[in-house]
Order: sequence, then structure tokens, then C-alpha cells
Amino acid sequence: MTTRFSILVVCTGNICRSPLAELRRLGGDPTGFRSSPLRAEHICAADLVLTATRAHRSAVLAEEPSALLRTFTLRELAHLAPRLEGGVPTDLVAQAAKLRSAAELDDYDVPDPYGAPTQRHQEVADTIAACVAPVADALLRVTSRSGGAAQTGAPARG
Repeated sequence: MTTRFSILVVCTGNICRSPLAELRRLGGDPTGFRSSPLRAEHICAADLVLTATRAHRSAVLAEEPSALLRTFTLRELAHLAPRLEGGVPTDLVAQAAKLRSAAELDDYDVPDPYGAPTQRHQEVADTIAACVAPVADALLRVTSRSGGAAQTGAPARG
């Protein structure tokens, strides 16, 4: 039996960074992507909440404080991902929460390219791809070992 693992991606307008985090070239499937206002039920339904910025993380936690142990900025989790080992994806999220204080980054935020030139969009896409890769690798490591599957291409909402 396959267990569904849901990832919620949150940013401001949800039209630039969230879709980029679903990059097809990294195995994500943006089919059916749609922007929608952030609601508590989105947060509660997610096994992992990834935000573009610390301000977005704060907004998620203001809406649903119980999500603290499964809410990270994308850069934060990317920094922690190589250290994570576990049996199932939810174990990785729990480990990341315990290691959160070990994430010492100069910048936790992915900049917003909205309204910027094409080159800035590409730079942000490259940043997101560099962050998504270690997170996806960590999730794929545990799903391949456990024989399960994780759905990491869930629609992003914000």
C-alpha cells in the first residue's frame, strides 16, 4: 500500500516561486497547479510545509501553530536535508525539526522575482532548483529503502 506524503509550498502570490518549486525537470508535476489563499485546512492536510521566506513561515504558524514541527523555509530544509536519515518521509520531517537549530544560514529566504526581468526569474529558479534537489534526494532515499512512495508533486498553495 502506498502512503501519500503531501507537501504544501507557500509564497506571497503563489505565481512565481511555488510553481518553480514544482519544477518538471526535477520530477515535479505542475499539472493542475493553481494559486489559492492559504487556509488552515491546507496546512493541516500537509505532511510538510515549505515556505519561500521566514515571513511566510510566520504566517503559516499564525494560521496553524500546530504545524511548527513540519514547517520550514525551503532554504532551511535544503540545508538540513543531507543530514536526514529515516524510515519514511515523516521521519525525515521529524528529524529536521530536531535539527532546526543546526541550520545556520546567512539568508533563509528565496527572493520574489515578481515583476523582475527574465534573468532574475532564472536566478530564482536556479536557487529553488538547488534547494529542491537535496530535499527531493532525501525523500527519495527513504521511499526507495522503505519500498513506499511519496507524492512530492502535490499542488502548491499560498
